[in-house]
Amino acid sequence: LTMAQKLYQPYKDSLDYSGFDHIVIGSGVGGLTVATWLAKAGKKVAIFERHYVPGGFTHSFKRKHGFQWDVGVHYVGNMAKNSTLRGYFDFLTDGKLEWESMGETYDVKKYLSLGLVHLWVGFSEIDIPSFHKKLLMRF
Repeated sequence: LTMAQKLYQPYKDSLDYSGFDHIVIGSGVGGLTVATWLAKAGKKVAIFERHYVPGGFTHSFKRKHGFQWDVGVHYVGNMAKNSTLRGYFDFLTDGKLEWESMGETYDVKKYLSLGLVHLWVGFSEIDIPSFHKKLLMRF
C-alpha cells in the first residue's frame, strides 16, 4: 500500500469507537499480533497508535545513497515447518510469510529445561552451568 492507500486515520474526539469489541493501544509487533488474533476470532478491533506510521519496531529508515536499515527484529529462530512458533506466524499471516534459514549456527535445534539446563545449538550440546563457569574464567 502507498501512503495514499493507507488503512488508518488520525484520531479525532468526534470519532465513535463504541462499536468495537477491543481497543489496542500501540501498533508495534505485540499490538498488531493481538489485534490480528482478535480479528481472526471475529472481534471488531481498533488500534490506537501515537506515531504517524503503524508498525513500531517493524519500521525501516533510509539515508543518502540508497542505504536502508530496519530498526527492530533482525532474526527470528525456531521457525521449522512444524514448530509451535511457526504455527502462530502461519495463523497470523495465513501462511503468506516466507522464512529463510540462517543455518545451524543461528537456528537453535532444541532447548531442554529439566533439572540441569542443556541447550542444543546446531548439533553441539552446551551444558549451561559449565558454560557459565568457562565464561567467568575468561572474563
